[in-house]
Amino acid sequence: MTKIEMTTAILAAKKAKKTTWAAISKAPRISEVYCTSTCLGENALELAEARKVAAFLRLPPKVVEALTEPACKGETSPAVPKEPLQYRLQEIDGAHRNPPACRAALAMCWLNRDTSKSS
Repeated sequence: MTKIEMTTAILAAKKAKKTTWAAISKAPRISEVYCTSTCLGENALELAEARKVAAFLRLPPKVVEALTEPACKGETSPAVPKEPLQYRLQEIDGAHRNPPACRAALAMCWLNRDTSKSS
């Protein structure tokens, strides 16, 4: 099972169960953001955590295996930009496809900006 197939299965199970990322993340007792990124194919879980997520969503063992495989971040991106801001925006778009994570990442970039160079 590919990461894309895994994500499709997880999103279908999440919708069918009418649950939230927060509820799913409580099964393996990991952060909601990390659980979400893993379920969207951008990270990997330990075997025990993957089993708990799959059990919570009533998914087959193939999903457990896919959840434990390392991700190739940004594999759907066409090219890696050379300009830092473009790179960060593409990373946010590619790795954090849920709105709360995008807002958090943008806020972090804004708070960590270098204001000493402003005129």
